[in-house]
Amino acid sequence: MLPYSRFDKLRLTERLPMRSLPRLILFGALVFVVFMLYSNYNDKKPLKEENELNVFKWAPPPVRHDTARNLTSYKSSPLFDAYYNCVYPKLRPLKGKYVEFFDEFSSLTEECDNLKAYNALDIRHVYNKDETKYIALPRNQSQLLTMVTLGIGHDIMGEISLKELHPNTQFYGADPSPEVNKILYEDKLGGKYYRYAVSGETGVQKSSIYTEQKEELAYRTETTEHIAVDYFFKYILNKSLIDILWIDVEQNEFPIMEQLHRNGAIDNAGVTICQMNIEVHSGVFEQPIGEKQMFHDFVWRVLEDRRYIMLRSYYADPFIRTFMINVGDEECRNPLLE
Repeated sequence: MLPYSRFDKLRLTERLPMRSLPRLILFGALVFVVFMLYSNYNDKKPLKEENELNVFKWAPPPVRHDTARNLTSYKSSPLFDAYYNCVYPKLRPLKGKYVEFFDEFSSLTEECDNLKAYNALDIRHVYNKDETKYIALPRNQSQLLTMVTLGIGHDIMGEISLKELHPNTQFYGADPSPEVNKILYEDKLGGKYYRYAVSGETGVQKSSIYTEQKEELAYRTETTEHIAVDYFFKYILNKSLIDILWIDVEQNEFPIMEQLHRNGAIDNAGVTICQMNIEVHSGVFEQPIGEKQMFHDFVWRVLEDRRYIMLRSYYADPFIRTFMINVGDEECRNPLLE
C-alpha cells in the first residue's frame, strides 16, 4: 500500500472529532498546574544542608579606597565639614589597616564627639539594660517621629525613655522571636511588632535569637524568615522617612549597612533615615578580619557620601557601637537645628 499523501493526511485530521479539543486543553492545563505545584514545593522545602542557610556567605561589593578623589561628588553641610576635618587626619594613617582601624576607631574619634559645631544639636542619651543609646531631638517638641527597632532582644528600656523624652513618637519593632518581644513592644510600649529578621535580602537564613535556654537568657542560632530592609521600610511599614533607627541584629548588620550609602537600595526605595544607633559585630565570619575590613570600608564610604557623622562610638571587643546622624539631607538636618 502506498503511504498517505499530504492531502490524505489533512483529510484524516479533519475527521478527528471536535470534542477531543477541549479534552486536550483540559489535559494541558492539568499538566501545567501539577508542574507549578511541584516547583513551588521544591522552592519551599527545607534545605538539606545547614551551611546552605549560612547568612555569612553574603559579601559586599568591592569598595574604592580613594576617598579624597570623590569628596567633591556631593555638597556637604557645615556640620559634616567640622566632623570630617576632625576625624580624617586621625583615621588616614590607618587606611587599609583593617584590624587596627576597627580596634582603635572609637578611641581615635572620641576627641571629635564634642565639637563646637555640635552645640546646635540637642543630643540626649537613654539606657538599655546593658548599653547607652543616643538621640538627637528635634527643636519642635510636637513633631511626630517614626522610630524603628531592628532586633528588640527582650529590652525596651531605651524606647520607653525615648517615649518620655518625646511622647509624640510612633514605634515599630522587628524581631524573629515573638516570645516576650511582642508583649513588650506592643502591650508595654504601645508600638507595632513584626515577626521578621530584617537584613539585606529576603529569604530563609540563619538568625541569632535571644531567648531563654535552661532558665537562662542566651543566644541560639535558628533558621528564620528574613526580609530585606529596603522592602521592610517601603512596603511593610510604608514609610519614606525613618527619624530614628536602632540596629542590633546579631550578625546581619553588614548587609543593612551596605544599603545606607548614597544610591544604595534604601535610597532607591525612596526612604531617608535621619539617625541611627548601630552595633557592629566582629568575629562572626570565618575570615579573621572579615568584619573589620567591612567596617573599615563602611566608614570610608560614609566619608565619601558626606551624609552621616559618626559620634559616641564605643568599643568592647568583639563589637563597636556607634551613633550616626544624617546631616546631609535637609529633611533630617533642618528639624534638628530650627
